[in-house]
Amino acid sequence: MLEGRPGVALLAHLRSGSIRVHVGQSVSMGEPLGEVGNSGNSTLPHLHFQVMDGRDPLKAKGIPCKFQKYQKFNNGVWEDVSDSIPQERATSYWPNKETASAM
Repeated sequence: MLEGRPGVALLAHLRSGSIRVHVGQSVSMGEPLGEVGNSGNSTLPHLHFQVMDGRDPLKAKGIPCKFQKYQKFNNGVWEDVSDSIPQERATSYWPNKETASAM
């Protein structure tokens, strides 16, 4: 979990042993935090990311998160999106073209 303003960010299912930061460390935009893995009940690597108003993901309320740049898969085509909050129930978003092509 990353604590800051306006809340707490949860990154779940990181690869075991891949976390590169420690408790209390400040991080900067673009700094690697860990590697996507398949911890939990999954056979494929994936990441759950959410921003919440508290530390308990079972009790906290979600807070919308605006991204500077990402791609959205829409009707068979990857579309660039800037300065936007992804729509609810979105399923296919990538941070950039390099990430999408690596999959």
